[in-house]
Amino acid sequence: MSKLYDICKALRELRKAQHKTQKEVAEALGITPQSYQAYESGKTLPTLENFMRLCIFFDVTPDVLLGMPDRNNTNRVRRRRFPPEPRHSPC
Repeated sequence: MSKLYDICKALRELRKAQHKTQKEVAEALGITPQSYQAYESGKTLPTLENFMRLCIFFDVTPDVLLGMPDRNNTNRVRRRRFPPEPRHSPC
């Protein structure tokens, strides 16, 4: 699935879980209800500023809105640790 679908789905689910209307979320963000509805329907993506406002409003981390796996999920791919780069002495 595309990230756009993940964001749309997450916004809708979070809003409904908090028993909020699209108008209430839009007012909290300082945008029109039509703009917020466009986010949920996938017609447009929120700006970075509004994306972060949405995270704050719904009290979630950005990875939740992006549909990324839960950080506590043990089945996720672990990040590879690279050795530190050698320090160079100043010339």
